[in-house]
Amino acid sequence: GNHLEALCGGRQICSINLEAVIENPLNLYTIEVEIEDINDVPPSFSKDTFDIWFSESAVPGTHFTLDQAQDLDLGTNSVQSYNLNENDYFTLRQETSADGIQYPELVLEKPLDREEKMFYELILTAFDGGTPLKTGTALVKVFIQDVNDNYPEFSQKVYQLSLEENAPKDFVVLHLNAVDKDEGSNAQITYSFSQIPANAREIFTIDPIKGIIKIIGDLDYEVTESYQMKVEAKDGGGLTGHCKVLIQIIDVNDNVPEIIITSLTSTISEDSPPGTVIALVKVHDLDSGENGQVSGCIDQNVPFQFTSTSNNYYKLITKANMDRETNAEYNITITASDKGLPQLSINKTIRLIISDVNDNAPVFEKANYIIYVAENNSPGTSIYNIHASDSDLNDNGKIAYSVLNLGVPPMFTEKTLVLNISDVNDNKPLFSQPFFYAFIHENNLPGTLLCKIFATDIDEGTNALLKFSVMDSYISGSPISSFIYINENNGNVYAQRSFDYEHIQHLEIPVFVEDSGSPILRTNATIHIFILDQNDNHPTILYPVLTRETIEHQKVPRHVSMGYLVTKITAVDADSGYNAWLTYTILQATDPSLFRISPHTGEIRVMRHVLETDESTNTIFVLIRDNGEPALSSTATVIVSFEEVVPDETPKSQDFQISNNEQSDVTLYLIISLVAISVVSLVTFTVLTIKCLKTENAPTMCESFPCHPEPTLQLHSESTLKYMEVKTIPRSSTLRYKTSFSPALERTDFTFLRPLDFPQLKDILNDPDSSFSLNDDFDELDQPWGQPFKLEKRRKVRGCIADNR
Repeated sequence: GNHLEALCGGRQICSINLEAVIENPLNLYTIEVEIEDINDVPPSFSKDTFDIWFSESAVPGTHFTLDQAQDLDLGTNSVQSYNLNENDYFTLRQETSADGIQYPELVLEKPLDREEKMFYELILTAFDGGTPLKTGTALVKVFIQDVNDNYPEFSQKVYQLSLEENAPKDFVVLHLNAVDKDEGSNAQITYSFSQIPANAREIFTIDPIKGIIKIIGDLDYEVTESYQMKVEAKDGGGLTGHCKVLIQIIDVNDNVPEIIITSLTSTISEDSPPGTVIALVKVHDLDSGENGQVSGCIDQNVPFQFTSTSNNYYKLITKANMDRETNAEYNITITASDKGLPQLSINKTIRLIISDVNDNAPVFEKANYIIYVAENNSPGTSIYNIHASDSDLNDNGKIAYSVLNLGVPPMFTEKTLVLNISDVNDNKPLFSQPFFYAFIHENNLPGTLLCKIFATDIDEGTNALLKFSVMDSYISGSPISSFIYINENNGNVYAQRSFDYEHIQHLEIPVFVEDSGSPILRTNATIHIFILDQNDNHPTILYPVLTRETIEHQKVPRHVSMGYLVTKITAVDADSGYNAWLTYTILQATDPSLFRISPHTGEIRVMRHVLETDESTNTIFVLIRDNGEPALSSTATVIVSFEEVVPDETPKSQDFQISNNEQSDVTLYLIISLVAISVVSLVTFTVLTIKCLKTENAPTMCESFPCHPEPTLQLHSESTLKYMEVKTIPRSSTLRYKTSFSPALERTDFTFLRPLDFPQLKDILNDPDSSFSLNDDFDELDQPWGQPFKLEKRRKVRGCIADNR
């Protein structure tokens, strides 16, 4: 039952020696038994599958030694030959080693291409020489190693596309995709511009990994109409592929037409004939196509004609006779419009002065004068006053009177006529100063008196009757008239709305005063209104994030050391200065001795070691209060739970770092705002001080009312938080008076102000006696702080009186 292979191992001749004892006669015999092998064991390989690797760059004839098969049989019953299944690329060669052992070799017959086939499965068969024939097989997997033999290829050689010039930044222009048939790093493609103009490099960028071309600059058709660039795709082995990208920029109507005055005559004589050229005008547009086609025109109600010549040139000519006595000047508005969608247009106004020609004869009041003079009248008695007028200007309108003697021979006598000079409106009104300043606290009542502006006119009568007005302009899209109102008769300036410091800190109001003469003359000035902050905003909690109950849950390990950071409360205040300086305090806690909070940073830390007797859940009510008057506050609730192990829910340092960064940003912005406000305030008060000092010797006075708080610049450095603030410090309740006397008057006139009751705004506006008229003795000046003043002596006041609460 034993196999030959077990008895004799690998010997070719296997025999067994036996000893036999035979009786009668007794004798010992030695018997040698030779065992003959039979083919009962098939060949076998050490593994069922062999993995081998060939480079796709391997040349034909390359061979690879395979493992030999094992067969326990002997002689011809052992492995005699090998065979490989039929294929196009590999053959089998049988070799014999130096010790006579046969082994198989795999031989490459044809060049390999991994991109066509990545691996091959071959069946290796071993045959013995016994009868019956026995075989053994193994699977040989041949894997092809990649070689960088393929270039990246784009789907197109040339990409053509169009872009509108108003395409936004980060707009995806083109997504390029190059393909490399290799694998691994040989197929990893990097995109870049191989050729790109300098101006295109500032406009376009390409993602080196994704091949996405985006816009990073501003496209402008008027600067560059098209771009051409080459894109390179490079694989990990250094092979490259290229394509060309052509981008055509589409023009949009984004340029307003331009009006260029190439030649202008600003003054023409009133006797100029029709067809006189006033100006040569060129209109053009940087856009193209219909967007760049421009036409020009003027108003139809003027005696002028706007005629096109060529190449967008126009002539402005007169089409009728001029008459200075009817119209002394013209404001001619030229409009240029393109044909784009939407249509864009621009206006330009030309001022044309008509010069006078002596084309009007003097005219007497009456055609005939019948004068009756009693005889024997005294010499020198006035007989009659005659008057003539001339519509012409300057010397052309000056009249000389004479008497003609028609006798023969003519006799004449010369006399001098005395002409009464009547006033003409030849002086503009003058403001007492070019700039007026007013300060008002936010949240004021509509109708609050801001200040009073003053102006004078040295003309007489109606020529000196002044009216104050606000210029038509806008602030943040709203008309100025929605912000203030000026009493046109007395110059009192009132607030039309309640101001909000957080939205507006300063208003620059252009105003003018005009007289009632003919022609009307006017002068401009500017009112600077400064809005002062009030504490009207509660602190806003940034962290914890606002929820329905503003509750922050924190889990803390029970065994933490003193100073352990539990959480951090972060808040900001929309006000400024002290009104925005926040202080954090613990309003109430389950155990006040266990926690403390930093008053400036809002960090809540453990004050002592946590004891076993301490509550597992602690509730902390945090009060966030600003430093305004009155102080405003907000509250947040933090619930702290002590647990034995808190692996994931402890406060993360990076969370606080983020909050700190946010707080730092807010602090930085607050400091910058405070410094800016301080500088503006400092410059304003410096200008006011200089103006007051300059006018000390003039018959005017610069008012400073006691109820107006004085803005001061303060540096705060009580803690690690350092900042600057503009703070208003109330003055003492003592009234201050400043007198100023004219050096031309040797009198001791002075102005005395005393408190009166404050009437309602509607009574001020409707009652003419309540206006601030300083031309009459004992006029009342109503002020918004409830203490009007009475003038006991007349004195013209210069400056802008303003204080509002």
